This record gives sequence, C-alpha cells and structure tokens, in this order.
Amino acid sequence: MTRFSVLLAFAFLVVLSAAGQGCPYYKHLMDQGTQFQKDKLYEKALKKYNAAKLCAPEQTKLIDQKITQLFSDIEQEKIEAEKQRKAAQLAQKETKKQQLLAEKAKKEAISQRDSARLAQLKAERQQGIAEKATIEAQRQRDTAQSLFWVSESDKFILGGVLRSLEKGSKYVLSIPIYERIARIFNKGDKNLFIYSILTHQSAVNSAVFSPDGNHIMTASYDKTAKVWDLRGNKLITLTHQDPVHSAKFSPDGNRIITASYDKTAKVWDLKGNLVATLPHQGPVRSAAFSPDGNRIVTTSDDETVKVWDLAGNLRTTLTHQGYVYSAEFSPDGNHIVVATLKTAKVWDLKENKLITLTHRGSVSSAVFSPDGTYIVVATGKTAKVWDLRGNKLITLTHQDPVYSAKFSPDGNRIITASYDKTAKVWDLKGNLITTLPHQGPVRSAAFSPDGNRIVTTSDDETAQVWDLAGNLRTTLTHQGSVSSAVFSPDGNHIVTASYDKTARVWNLKENLIPTLTHQGYVYSAEFSPDGNRIVTASYDKTAKVWDLKGNLLTTLPHQFPVFSAEFSPDGNHIVTASTDTKIWDLKGNLLITLAHQSSGRHSTFSPDSNRIVTASSDNTAKIWNLKGILMATLPHQGPVRSAAFSLDSNRVVTTSDDNTVKVWDLKGNLLTTLLHLGYVTSAAFSPDGNRIVVATDKTAKAWDLKGNLVITMTHLDYVRSAQFSPDGNYIAVATDKTAKVWDLKGNLVATLPHQGPVRSAAFSPDGNRIVTTSDDKTAKIWDLKGNLLITLAHLAYVSSAVFSPDGNRIVTTSYDNTAKIWYTAEGALKWLKENNDKVPQLTEENKKKYGVED
Repeated sequence: MTRFSVLLAFAFLVVLSAAGQGCPYYKHLMDQGTQFQKDKLYEKALKKYNAAKLCAPEQTKLIDQKITQLFSDIEQEKIEAEKQRKAAQLAQKETKKQQLLAEKAKKEAISQRDSARLAQLKAERQQGIAEKATIEAQRQRDTAQSLFWVSESDKFILGGVLRSLEKGSKYVLSIPIYERIARIFNKGDKNLFIYSILTHQSAVNSAVFSPDGNHIMTASYDKTAKVWDLRGNKLITLTHQDPVHSAKFSPDGNRIITASYDKTAKVWDLKGNLVATLPHQGPVRSAAFSPDGNRIVTTSDDETVKVWDLAGNLRTTLTHQGYVYSAEFSPDGNHIVVATLKTAKVWDLKENKLITLTHRGSVSSAVFSPDGTYIVVATGKTAKVWDLRGNKLITLTHQDPVYSAKFSPDGNRIITASYDKTAKVWDLKGNLITTLPHQGPVRSAAFSPDGNRIVTTSDDETAQVWDLAGNLRTTLTHQGSVSSAVFSPDGNHIVTASYDKTARVWNLKENLIPTLTHQGYVYSAEFSPDGNRIVTASYDKTAKVWDLKGNLLTTLPHQFPVFSAEFSPDGNHIVTASTDTKIWDLKGNLLITLAHQSSGRHSTFSPDSNRIVTASSDNTAKIWNLKGILMATLPHQGPVRSAAFSLDSNRVVTTSDDNTVKVWDLKGNLLTTLLHLGYVTSAAFSPDGNRIVVATDKTAKAWDLKGNLVITMTHLDYVRSAQFSPDGNYIAVATDKTAKVWDLKGNLVATLPHQGPVRSAAFSPDGNRIVTTSDDKTAKIWDLKGNLLITLAHLAYVSSAVFSPDGNRIVTTSYDNTAKIWYTAEGALKWLKENNDKVPQLTEENKKKYGVED
C-alpha cells in the first residue's frame, strides 16, 4: 500500500466522523492545514483539510483543490528528494574520487620526497666520491712527481729533489717518498746544499768570488762572463767575440777584468759598462789586477806580457819566446811572475830586471808565496820552489804532468794537482804530508782561507773537500769535468766551475752526518734522555761526550779500554765501564769509582736513577747507590756478562758464563734461576716486567718470573742479543747473518738479512722501526714487515746502533774508530722544515716544468 492510499483512507474516516458530529471550525481548520502545508507537515495538513470537508461539505470543491495542491507538493518534494539523493550520490562519488586523488597525490608527494632525499644522498655520495677522487688524483700526482724527482736526482739539485719530496710527503707518508728523504740526508752529500746553479751555454772555464764574498764571476766558452749573487740571480752579462778564458774582480771589488780568445782583455764596472779594452795580437790567456788595483797584467799567445793602467794605457811590454800562459803580481806589487812554454820568469818592476827559472817541461802555472819570498812553479811532472834570486829550493814529484801548485795561506804548505789522479800536500822541505786521490786527472787544488781545508777538482766530475790530514770530508758532483774550485773569503762556500756548462755554489756550513772520532774501536754510543748529547765508549781508553753537531764537549779518560757508557735516566750523570766503573758529572768531573776484584764488563743505571748495577768477570754483579756504597752482591759461578734493572727499578736480571740467568731483588735475594744448556749473552725484562728474554747458544727464550719457559725461538747460529719492543708485543733477536722478529706466540714475523753476522737489533721508540748492525760494515733500518728502508755504511764492523729518544736520529758505532749520527725519515723531514733557508728552493722554471705547486 502506497503512502497516498493510506492518506485517502484516513481522510474518508475523518469525513464520516465529522458528518456524524457537525463542525463549526472550518476556517480554523483550513488555516491550520495551510500552515502545516507551508511547513511541509503534509500528513497533519491533510487531516485538517479532511476535517474541514466534514465540517463544511459545501466547501468540498475548494478543499479538494487544497488537497490536490497538497499532493502536488508531496510529489514535488518526492522529486526534489530524489534529485538530492542522486546529487548526494554524485557528491559522494566525487568525494571518494577526490579522496582517491588526494591519497594518490599524497603517495606521489611521499614518493617524490623520498626520491628527492635519495637524490640528495646520491649527490652527496657522488660529491664525496669526487672529492676523494680529487684528493687521490692530487696524491698520485704528488707521488709521481716526487718519485720522478728521485729517479732524476742525478740530473738535478738534491735540494730540489728534497723540496719535491717534502711537498709529496704532505699527501703521502709512504716508504718510497718518506724514506728516500732520509736516504738523501744520510749520504751526507753536499749536493743537498747547493746554494745555486749558475748556467752558461757552454763549458765554464773559471768561477771566483768577489772580495766581499757576496758575488760570483764566471767565465765561459759561450763568449760571456757573468756576475751573480749567491742565490744564483744573474746581475750582469759581459760579452766578448770569442770564448772568455778567465774573469776576476779588482781587489776593491769595483772593477772586473776579462780575458778572451778574441785577442782582448776588457775592464768593466759593476754595472756592466765597458771601461777599457786591452788589445793583443793573439788570444789572451790571463789577466790580473795588481794588489793595489791600479795596474793590470795580461798574457797572450802573441808571446807578450803587458802591463796597463785602469784607463787602458799600455805601460810596459815584456816579450817571450812562446805562448805565455799566466802572469801575476807579487803581494807587494813589485814583481810579476810569468809562466811560459818552458820557463818561468820573474820581472822586477822597480829595477826592471828579469830572472829566468828554467825548466825542461812546459810550465803550466807559477805563483808567489803569501809573503812574496818564494815562487812555486808547476812544470812537467814536478813542481819546483824557487827564491826571488832564481835559486831552486825543492822539487815535488808526481807520476804525470802537474797542472797547478799553490801555497797555503800561511805559506807553510804547498798543494799540487796532477794528471796522475792525485793532489798532494807538501811541507817547505819537500816532505810529502798526504795524498788526495781522485778517479781522474786532478785539474786544480786550493786551500781554504784559514788553511785547514783543501778543495780539489777532477775530470772524474767531482770536487772534493779534505782536511789537512787527508780525510775526505765532502764530495761535490757535476755532470762534466770540474775545471776549478775556490773557497769564499769567509770559507763557508765553494764555487766550482765545470764543463757541464754550470758553475755551482755550495754551502759548507752544514754537516748532516757528524762523525765522532776516536783513536780506537768504538764499542757503544748512547743518547742523553733529552736527545741533545751522545756519549761514546772506545778501545782508546776514553769515553767522550758530544753534541748533535759532532762537537766534542768533554773527554772521560780511563787507564784501560771503555766497554760501555751511558747517561743516567735523569740526565745528570754518566756511568762508564772499564776495568772499573766510574760515575761522572756532565762537565767530565769524576765523582765515584766502583771497584770489583776483576775487570768490569757492563754497568747501567736503574730507571729511577738511584742505583747502578755493575757486571764483572769476578763472578759477581753488584748494586750500588750514587754515593758509591755497595748495596748488594749478586754471585754467580762464572763471569757475569750483563745485568739489567726492571722498569720499576725493583729487580735485577743477571747473565753469566755459568749458563744461568738469575733474577734478584734490590737486597740481593735470589728470586728465580733460569738454567740454560749453553752460553748466555744477555737478558732483558719486558716493558711490563712480567717476562724476561734471554739470548743463549742458538736460541732466544722468553720466561715468566716464576721460571716457566714461555717461548723458544730457534736460530741456526749463536744469538748475540734479544730485546722486547716498547709495547712488549715483539722480540728482536740478533743472530747468524740475520736479525729476526718474533711475536709473543713464537711466530716468526720477519727476517732481516745482512751479509755478515748481526751484532745488535734495536727498536725505535714507537716500535715501528728496527735498526740492525753487522760485521758487513752496515747498519740497516727496517719496518716490522721486514722491508729494508735505509742502509748506513761504515768502513769496518758496526758494533751498535740506537735511536734517539724522539726517534729522529740514530747513532752507530764502528770498529772504524768512529760513531756517526744519522737521520731517520721523520728526522730528515723535520730538519728540512726547520731549516727552510739552508736548502735551495725550487726554481720557478723547475716548478713550472714539473708542476710543483707551493
């Protein structure tokens, strides 16, 4: 039944009810029906209309119109409701659609956000990779550059090599770079200290310093002479038409004289202005100023010697028979000595007399003694000394022609240079003092201004610096024959001239590898705790204290050979072991002598510096305080080889020929005995004091303090020493022709080979390096993997080597009667950075050529 049918039935019942009762409220019912209809209360409105029909049937037609309108409104409401329902459905669908779109957009936004984050992370990662790649490329470039410079080091200044290595070390601290710095330093090569290279286009004939030592004059086959400062900056160029044979400064340094194959000598001022031309008819061999600087003497192949004033006016001509090689004034300016084909002639300028000094061979040089009373002439295979009257005093003989001969500054010695590959030093009686050998003919030889050193030059492409005893101090290298070398007026520099088209200025003040000399074997050397001093012990019956530059500070004399010497840990005392033990202060004052019944072998301080333990062949070790009072005697059944304190200073370990190792307290109570089957050479505590390593027969053994054997390290030959690393994790053993490194489990970590028996092996303070010494005349530095880093050479067995406390240096001792101080890689680089002004900088040309950046 529809809603409309229900309403009709209901209306019919209302009409029947009204007909039975009568209804006077027609108008009121109609008003109420109309109001309900407006309010859309359709059911109530219909009731009112039907009631009105019963009350006033005569109004039925009107009321039916109202009812019809009512149903029309109901139908319209129904249609509107349907429309709204459909609209609501559409809205719901749209909302759902929008929700879906929103969710999709949200997911898209989240996805894009995640993608953006991933992209950012990727970009950051790529940036990091790019930065690492840039750094790696830079590192590789610097490494390649550094290695290139090392490989080319024979062609360039070593200072330049070091500069490149230093820059490379900022990026790479690997062995190929870092250790190569140390190798260069440990050659002790003066090539490191070339102040400058003075370049010509052809061979350099001569190079000299100005009187004040601030400038250098070079003469070359390239037809020029050039003036330079000490750093190699070219100041002026003086030009001839042919090669320049020589160039010299005037005594006051204000004029220059050049001699050339273009048949002229020329006088110049320091600005390069030509002052005068001095002509000859042939090539000019030499030109020199008088001592007062007012005259010039020239020699020529035109067989003449000429004397000129500074304005170029010819004052005197002296004619010879043959080429005239050289001429020079006497110190007082009153004589000239001339070297010609087979004679030397002395020209007295005051009396105009000529003295002839006749020789059988060609005369290559003739010079006055410093006081002007003698002349030494190099001729044939001899040098001859004459007085001014023409009397021959002595003859100095070589095996081949003599190129030059010169007096020492005090006039008491003569140096000769010969084609026989030697220079020789003589006294004025003709006695040979020393011979200075080269590998090729010796072109020149000259004394230093103080007369204590000699520089020689040779066709073997070297100049060499010697002391008066004939000891070679320095070798200076070129790439061609070295024609001349002279000291600067202060003796701190040398300038060499070479056929390699360069002159080179060298700094002699630096001595990288000091040599500490004794008169007998050097057994040991130790650094002071602050690393600033070294004490050496020698067979020559002395111990000596030195600074790091090799200066002797004090000598500690003994009656017999000194086997060991060391500083106290607080640095205030020195203990030496000879037949007795002595304690000294740092000034060399003897404080106490500690005696055994037989000769002593070893002595050492306790780590707290309060006690000393001595080991003796009288079958005892003894503990003493610093006042020399005996605190305890530690007996053995045989000579005691060594004694050492634990790091806490509370225990002592001793070794003896009775095949035992014993551990004691400070009162002399025996704590442990370690019995061995063979010869015991040394024993040492581990850093933590919990183990002892013993060197014996063909083994090294590690024990705990209860006497339990922890490790046995087997070798093929006699074991000389065994030592723990600073961290206690490794043991270095010196034996046969190797040193070996073991871990605490007894695993062999590395083998360090030599060509002869190894005497010692010691760790660096950081434990990362090991230095070994051998009868093969070398000490060698290794890393813990067994890679050889540096070899340090002596002339005989190397008996010991130790690192300095900071690890920057090593001191080695040898049976060649010396100890030497060397640089480690770290020490060399540190020195280079701290002494930036002493090593030449890279030239701008080389920086550009090899891509070196500051």
